[in-house]
Amino acid sequence: MTGVLQVLLNVLDHDMSAVEAVSAPRVDFQGDVVQVEGRIPRAVSEGLERLGYRVNRRTLNYDSYFSRPQVIVAEPDGFLSGASDPRKDGGTALETETR
Repeated sequence: MTGVLQVLLNVLDHDMSAVEAVSAPRVDFQGDVVQVEGRIPRAVSEGLERLGYRVNRRTLNYDSYFSRPQVIVAEPDGFLSGASDPRKDGGTALETETR
């Protein structure tokens, strides 16, 4: 669930494209330990530790531990764009005109 939320926030709040949103570094916290992908800056994981969280800094940059959502984004002009998380095989197929 955290992966889907992060992708949605990336699109809606951070104005990322579909590809940028699913490719962004991931954080997961569904238990006792915060899991952070290798591309998360060390300052972020160290800051979480200073706040009292236990952090597991994963070694891979595109770690398949994290969820692998797919996304389709509808632009204001009706154009659809989609992306598949690069952490696993997948793709998008859309019936839309190209720009």
